[in-house]
Amino acid sequence: MTHFNFKRCAQALVITSLLAGCGGTDTGEPAAPEPVTHAAQHCVMNVLPFTPGEPLPAADTVPAPKCFSSFPEAISFATGGTVRLPATANPRDLKESDLKSVHQAAPNETVIGIEYKDGYSGSSLVFTSLYGGCGSYLVNLPSDWDNVISYSRSFAGCNHSYHYDGLNGSGANVDCGGGCAYIGDTMNDKTSSIFWTQ
Repeated sequence: MTHFNFKRCAQALVITSLLAGCGGTDTGEPAAPEPVTHAAQHCVMNVLPFTPGEPLPAADTVPAPKCFSSFPEAISFATGGTVRLPATANPRDLKESDLKSVHQAAPNETVIGIEYKDGYSGSSLVFTSLYGGCGSYLVNLPSDWDNVISYSRSFAGCNHSYHYDGLNGSGANVDCGGGCAYIGDTMNDKTSSIFWTQ
């Protein structure tokens, strides 16, 4: 190698080292933040009967949701310990037949619906009634569940579950019937209140 070529190679090595030490060809743009992941929560909330045309129960009479770290814990609580799912079960694993014995043995402890964030493997909110079967129930969602619902299932003969984008059953809505495998782009992450009925 000639002295000239050796000198050029040495200069190239020095420049490369300097670039590497200063972050290479860094444009100065901040690195993208790491995605924040939140552990799924599985909550249970009791709903009160509602007769269309009458005022809703006062907010302070509606029990706050009780939350658990796993769906099996939540559904055990919702059914008074009658339904015990495997520890690895997710909300999609629950079947109507799992609840049938509960509804027969304790008709006043009724699971009427389950709502889901981020699909069946995400957080869930189980709605129960102490009045037996599916009558008419209207609930304004708690703040943690406002505008986050993507999936829905209904039980105990609730053949209609209207999801509204406004409070008190107002505004645009979609009827998920016995369940929505996906609530649809129009109402995805927009539900603020739900009305169940036969």
